[in-house]
Amino acid sequence: MVMDHYSIEARYLIHFFLYFSRIAAVMASPLFSGPANLPLTSRLMIIIGITYLFASAVEVSAPMVHGLGDLAILIAIEVANGIFLLLGIYVMIYAIELAGRLIDYQGGYSAASVFNPASKEQSSIFGTLLLYLFIYSFYALDVHHEVFWALKQTFVIFPVGESILSESVTSVVSHISRLTILGVLISAPICISLFLIDVVAGLIAKSMPQINVYFLLLPVKLFVCLLMVFLSLENSVSLFGQLNTALLDFIVIE
Repeated sequence: MVMDHYSIEARYLIHFFLYFSRIAAVMASPLFSGPANLPLTSRLMIIIGITYLFASAVEVSAPMVHGLGDLAILIAIEVANGIFLLLGIYVMIYAIELAGRLIDYQGGYSAASVFNPASKEQSSIFGTLLLYLFIYSFYALDVHHEVFWALKQTFVIFPVGESILSESVTSVVSHISRLTILGVLISAPICISLFLIDVVAGLIAKSMPQINVYFLLLPVKLFVCLLMVFLSLENSVSLFGQLNTALLDFIVIE
Protein backbone atom coordinates (compact mmCIF):
# COMPACT_ATOMS: atom_id res chain seq x y z
CA MET A 1 0.00 0.00 0.00
CA VAL A 2 1.34 3.42 -0.94
CA MET A 3 0.82 6.34 1.40
CA ASP A 4 1.94 9.12 -0.91
CA HIS A 5 -1.63 9.86 -1.92
CA TYR A 6 -3.08 9.93 1.58
CA SER A 7 -5.24 12.87 2.55
CA ILE A 8 -3.89 15.83 4.47
CA GLU A 9 -5.59 14.50 7.63
CA ALA A 10 -3.84 11.14 7.31
CA ARG A 11 -0.46 12.80 6.74
CA TYR A 12 -0.96 14.99 9.80
CA LEU A 13 -1.94 11.95 11.87
CA ILE A 14 1.26 10.13 10.85
CA HIS A 15 3.28 13.29 11.53
CA PHE A 16 1.58 13.66 14.93
CA PHE A 17 2.30 10.06 15.89
CA LEU A 18 5.99 10.43 15.02
CA TYR A 19 6.19 13.55 17.20
CA PHE A 20 4.45 11.61 19.95
CA SER A 21 7.04 8.81 19.74
CA ARG A 22 9.92 11.21 20.51
CA ILE A 23 8.14 13.30 23.14
CA ALA A 24 6.67 10.35 25.06
CA ALA A 25 10.14 8.94 25.76
CA VAL A 26 11.36 12.29 27.12
CA MET A 27 8.26 12.74 29.29
CA ALA A 28 9.05 9.44 31.04
CA SER A 29 11.77 11.21 33.06
CA PRO A 30 11.19 12.00 36.77
CA LEU A 31 11.29 15.73 35.93
CA PHE A 32 8.06 15.50 33.94
CA SER A 33 6.36 12.26 34.96
CA GLY A 34 4.50 13.91 37.86
CA PRO A 35 3.36 12.14 41.04
CA ALA A 36 3.89 8.38 41.14
CA ASN A 37 0.14 7.80 41.60
CA LEU A 38 -0.87 9.93 38.59
CA PRO A 39 -3.15 7.76 36.41
CA LEU A 40 -1.78 6.54 33.08
CA THR A 41 -4.70 8.15 31.26
CA SER A 42 -3.76 11.57 32.68
CA ARG A 43 -0.13 11.07 31.65
CA LEU A 44 -1.19 10.19 28.10
CA MET A 45 -3.47 13.22 27.88
CA ILE A 46 -0.62 15.52 28.98
CA ILE A 47 1.77 14.01 26.43
CA ILE A 48 -0.84 14.20 23.66
CA GLY A 49 -1.49 17.86 24.49
CA ILE A 50 2.23 18.74 24.39
CA THR A 51 2.62 16.76 21.16
CA TYR A 52 -0.23 18.70 19.57
CA LEU A 53 1.41 22.01 20.50
CA PHE A 54 4.77 20.92 19.10
CA ALA A 55 3.32 19.47 15.90
CA SER A 56 1.38 22.69 15.31
CA ALA A 57 4.27 25.05 16.17
CA VAL A 58 7.07 23.42 14.18
CA GLU A 59 6.69 24.01 10.44
CA VAL A 60 8.69 21.07 9.13
CA SER A 61 7.44 18.87 6.32
CA ALA A 62 6.73 15.26 7.28
CA PRO A 63 8.83 12.53 5.63
CA MET A 64 7.28 10.50 2.85
CA VAL A 65 5.84 7.21 4.07
CA HIS A 66 5.40 4.53 1.40
CA GLY A 67 4.23 1.67 3.57
CA LEU A 68 3.99 0.17 7.02
CA GLY A 69 7.66 -0.79 6.87
CA ASP A 70 8.72 2.83 6.39
CA LEU A 71 6.39 3.91 9.18
CA ALA A 72 7.83 1.30 11.56
CA ILE A 73 11.39 2.47 10.78
CA LEU A 74 10.46 6.12 11.39
CA ILE A 75 8.79 5.24 14.69
CA ALA A 76 11.88 3.30 15.79
CA ILE A 77 14.11 6.28 14.91
CA GLU A 78 11.93 8.70 16.86
CA VAL A 79 11.73 6.42 19.90
CA ALA A 80 15.54 6.10 19.80
CA ASN A 81 15.82 9.90 19.60
CA GLY A 82 13.54 10.27 22.60
CA ILE A 83 15.47 7.67 24.62
CA PHE A 84 18.72 9.47 23.78
CA LEU A 85 17.32 12.77 25.11
CA LEU A 86 15.96 10.91 28.14
CA LEU A 87 19.49 9.60 28.77
CA GLY A 88 20.73 13.18 29.07
CA ILE A 89 18.10 13.94 31.72
CA TYR A 90 18.89 10.80 33.69
CA VAL A 91 22.62 11.56 33.64
CA MET A 92 21.83 14.92 35.24
CA ILE A 93 19.65 13.27 37.90
CA TYR A 94 22.34 10.70 38.70
CA ALA A 95 24.92 13.49 38.98
CA ILE A 96 22.77 14.96 41.77
CA GLU A 97 22.44 11.49 43.31
CA LEU A 98 26.23 11.18 43.14
CA ALA A 99 26.63 14.40 45.11
CA GLY A 100 24.19 13.14 47.74
CA ARG A 101 25.90 9.76 48.05
CA LEU A 102 29.30 11.40 48.49
CA ILE A 103 27.88 13.55 51.29
CA ASP A 104 26.20 10.53 52.89
CA TYR A 105 29.37 8.46 52.75
CA GLN A 106 31.62 11.18 54.12
CA GLY A 107 29.16 12.35 56.78
CA GLY A 108 28.29 8.94 58.20
CA TYR A 109 24.76 8.79 56.81
CA SER A 110 25.48 6.02 54.29
CA ALA A 111 23.98 3.36 56.58
CA ALA A 112 20.57 5.06 56.32
CA SER A 113 18.39 5.46 53.25
CA VAL A 114 14.94 6.74 52.33
CA PHE A 115 12.35 5.55 49.83
CA ASN A 116 12.28 7.62 46.66
CA PRO A 117 8.73 7.55 45.23
CA ALA A 118 9.95 8.77 41.82
CA SER A 119 12.37 5.88 41.22
CA LYS A 120 10.52 3.44 43.56
CA GLU A 121 13.77 2.40 45.22
CA GLN A 122 15.90 3.21 48.25
CA SER A 123 18.00 6.36 47.81
CA SER A 124 20.55 8.23 49.85
CA ILE A 125 19.23 10.81 52.30
CA PHE A 126 21.06 13.81 50.89
CA GLY A 127 20.69 12.54 47.33
CA THR A 128 16.92 12.65 47.74
CA LEU A 129 17.10 16.03 49.48
CA LEU A 130 19.24 17.55 46.71
CA LEU A 131 17.03 16.03 44.01
CA TYR A 132 13.86 17.53 45.51
CA LEU A 133 15.62 20.87 45.93
CA PHE A 134 16.71 20.72 42.31
CA ILE A 135 13.22 19.88 41.05
CA TYR A 136 11.78 22.74 43.10
CA SER A 137 14.27 25.21 41.61
CA PHE A 138 13.69 23.65 38.15
CA TYR A 139 10.03 24.68 38.22
CA ALA A 140 10.35 27.79 40.38
CA LEU A 141 12.80 29.33 37.88
CA ASP A 142 10.68 28.22 34.87
CA VAL A 143 13.51 26.09 33.52
CA HIS A 144 10.91 23.57 32.31
CA HIS A 145 9.76 26.20 29.79
CA GLU A 146 13.30 26.42 28.43
CA VAL A 147 13.53 22.62 28.26
CA PHE A 148 10.30 22.48 26.25
CA TRP A 149 11.68 25.16 23.93
CA ALA A 150 14.90 23.17 23.51
CA LEU A 151 12.88 20.01 22.85
CA LYS A 152 10.93 21.88 20.16
CA GLN A 153 14.22 22.98 18.61
CA THR A 154 15.27 19.34 18.25
CA PHE A 155 12.49 18.95 15.69
CA VAL A 156 13.99 21.85 13.74
CA ILE A 157 17.62 20.70 14.01
CA PHE A 158 16.74 17.02 13.60
CA PRO A 159 13.42 16.82 11.73
CA VAL A 160 11.12 13.83 12.13
CA GLY A 161 12.81 10.75 10.69
CA GLU A 162 16.37 12.01 11.16
CA SER A 163 18.44 10.28 13.83
CA ILE A 164 20.11 12.32 16.55
CA LEU A 165 22.50 9.46 17.28
CA SER A 166 24.62 10.17 14.20
CA GLU A 167 26.14 13.28 15.85
CA SER A 168 25.83 12.36 19.51
CA VAL A 169 28.84 10.27 20.62
CA THR A 170 31.05 13.26 21.44
CA SER A 171 28.08 15.08 22.95
CA VAL A 172 27.28 12.17 25.28
CA VAL A 173 30.87 11.88 26.56
CA SER A 174 31.13 15.65 27.09
CA HIS A 175 27.71 15.78 28.79
CA ILE A 176 28.48 12.93 31.20
CA SER A 177 31.88 14.33 32.18
CA ARG A 178 30.49 17.86 32.61
CA LEU A 179 27.63 16.74 34.84
CA THR A 180 29.85 14.42 36.88
CA ILE A 181 32.16 17.33 37.64
CA LEU A 182 29.19 19.49 38.66
CA GLY A 183 27.91 16.71 40.91
CA VAL A 184 31.28 16.50 42.65
CA LEU A 185 31.39 20.30 43.01
CA ILE A 186 27.98 20.29 44.73
CA SER A 187 29.31 17.95 47.41
CA ALA A 188 32.85 19.40 47.56
CA PRO A 189 32.38 21.99 50.39
CA ILE A 190 30.75 19.41 52.65
CA CYS A 191 33.17 16.60 51.83
CA ILE A 192 36.24 18.81 52.33
CA SER A 193 34.98 19.98 55.74
CA LEU A 194 34.31 16.40 56.81
CA PHE A 195 37.69 15.29 55.49
CA LEU A 196 39.37 17.85 57.76
CA ILE A 197 37.49 16.33 60.71
CA ASP A 198 38.81 12.91 59.67
CA VAL A 199 42.35 14.33 59.61
CA VAL A 200 41.87 15.65 63.17
CA ALA A 201 40.46 12.25 64.17
CA GLY A 202 43.53 10.56 62.75
CA LEU A 203 45.84 12.85 64.72
CA ILE A 204 43.89 12.20 67.93
CA ALA A 205 43.95 8.43 67.34
CA LYS A 206 47.69 8.58 66.72
CA SER A 207 48.45 10.50 69.90
CA MET A 208 45.85 8.82 72.13
CA PRO A 209 45.18 5.31 70.75
CA GLN A 210 43.19 4.29 73.86
CA ILE A 211 40.33 6.65 72.83
CA ASN A 212 37.65 5.36 70.45
CA VAL A 213 37.84 8.33 68.11
CA TYR A 214 35.19 7.08 65.69
CA PHE A 215 32.35 7.08 68.25
CA LEU A 216 33.70 10.25 69.84
CA LEU A 217 33.63 12.30 66.63
CA LEU A 218 30.64 10.69 64.90
CA PRO A 219 28.10 13.14 66.44
CA VAL A 220 30.44 15.99 65.49
CA LYS A 221 30.57 14.80 61.89
CA LEU A 222 26.80 14.45 61.73
CA PHE A 223 26.30 17.98 63.04
CA VAL A 224 29.00 19.52 60.81
CA CYS A 225 27.52 17.70 57.80
CA LEU A 226 24.07 19.18 58.40
CA LEU A 227 25.55 22.63 59.08
CA MET A 228 27.66 22.61 55.90
CA VAL A 229 24.73 21.42 53.78
CA PHE A 230 22.74 24.41 55.07
CA LEU A 231 25.61 26.86 54.54
CA SER A 232 26.34 25.59 51.02
CA LEU A 233 22.74 25.81 49.77
CA GLU A 234 23.53 28.99 47.83
CA ASN A 235 26.45 27.26 46.15
CA SER A 236 24.23 24.25 45.36
CA VAL A 237 21.52 26.41 43.77
CA SER A 238 24.17 28.14 41.66
CA LEU A 239 25.46 24.78 40.46
CA PHE A 240 21.87 23.69 39.77
CA GLY A 241 21.78 26.55 37.27
CA GLN A 242 24.87 25.15 35.58
CA LEU A 243 23.22 21.71 35.51
CA ASN A 244 20.21 23.24 33.76
CA THR A 245 22.48 24.95 31.24
CA ALA A 246 24.30 21.68 30.57
CA LEU A 247 20.98 19.91 30.02
CA LEU A 248 19.78 22.57 27.55
CA ASP A 249 23.08 22.40 25.68
CA PHE A 250 22.76 18.62 25.47
CA ILE A 251 19.17 18.68 24.19
CA VAL A 252 19.99 21.06 21.35
CA ILE A 253 23.30 19.23 20.71
CA GLU A 254 25.60 22.21 21.15
